Amino acid sequence: MLDPLALNEILVIKLRYLGDVLLMTPCLQVIKENLPHANVTVVVNKGTEAVLHNHPYADDVVTVDRRSFVQRCLAVMRLRKRRYDLVLDLTDGDRSAIMTRLVNARYRVGYNAEHRWRGRCYDQIIHGDPDELHSVDYYLQAIKDIGLNVSVHAPTLSCAPDDEQYAHELLVDHGIDREEQLVMIHSGARWEAKSWLAERFAAVADTIQVSRSTRVVFAGSEQERARVKDIQAQMSTTSVSIVGQTTVLQLAAVMKRCVLFLGNDNGPMHMAAAVGLPVVALFGPTNPKVWGPWGKGHRVFFKDVDCRACFLPGCHLGLQSCMAQISVDEVMDAIDDCLMSKNQKGQSTICVN
Repeated sequence: MLDPLALNEILVIKLRYLGDVLLMTPCLQVIKENLPHANVTVVVNKGTEAVLHNHPYADDVVTVDRRSFVQRCLAVMRLRKRRYDLVLDLTDGDRSAIMTRLVNARYRVGYNAEHRWRGRCYDQIIHGDPDELHSVDYYLQAIKDIGLNVSVHAPTLSCAPDDEQYAHELLVDHGIDREEQLVMIHSGARWEAKSWLAERFAAVADTIQVSRSTRVVFAGSEQERARVKDIQAQMSTTSVSIVGQTTVLQLAAVMKRCVLFLGNDNGPMHMAAAVGLPVVALFGPTNPKVWGPWGKGHRVFFKDVDCRACFLPGCHLGLQSCMAQISVDEVMDAIDDCLMSKNQKGQSTICVN
């Protein structure tokens, strides 16, 4: 039987994407609240570690290059040099299960939602329905199952003063002063089927700038540059793009300067919610009940089509049907609701579609 009070060295594994890592951060806070003496090490995929920089509840962060078998082996060898009291695998995947088994630990806990062989890598299986719980609650179920007291917290990001200063200077360089109201648009998504149509992003951006006395800032990684250029080419107004000009935490700092975030189901959407920004989120083949922005005051669009929540990287109908059914008018109505509420009451309203 696991004795939580005897846990001094804890290893948390989350080998997924940036948004998944961010949604796991409430677990780190709860662990520290219950076990302030414990040293918590977090293992994440290379490229997702930035959301844990400066994080108050992660004592150490280890990155794993998912594309390199050799690097994964070296990471396991480094981890095996330490004796962990607990390995908590929040990934629910084969790679992380194998890593959990190979690490030198007294007790191993993990998910096995698919009831596959990887369940044998753990001493205890976490119970929870990944299709019914929001990801934050699903991950916190692991904390409950090992006997810790759980209070629900929001995902957290920790921007450094340098990040804030860079964000300020970046906006100034683009001709934006402190008094201007900004809406951030992030049009990227990991799958094309999760992306709203470029011409509709363009129409919304134009309407925001012409009729709402608000400036639009397009954000994204270097991989989204071509898509943003395509959107801007279809606009009648001039907009600002900071695509490829920020790190993850610098982007979060820019978000804190905005009044609203519009985007697809992606990591930056979760970042925006984490810094307290009202979100208008556009969902297609993924389930917002599980992956929607955490907290109140967000508007989520998810069309009730026959093939909804298919989780496929491409639309088998060839129409991108679920995303195409989200109209410009309804997105603008949601943006107006959030902007009006924020301006008049200091907080956004809860709007669910």
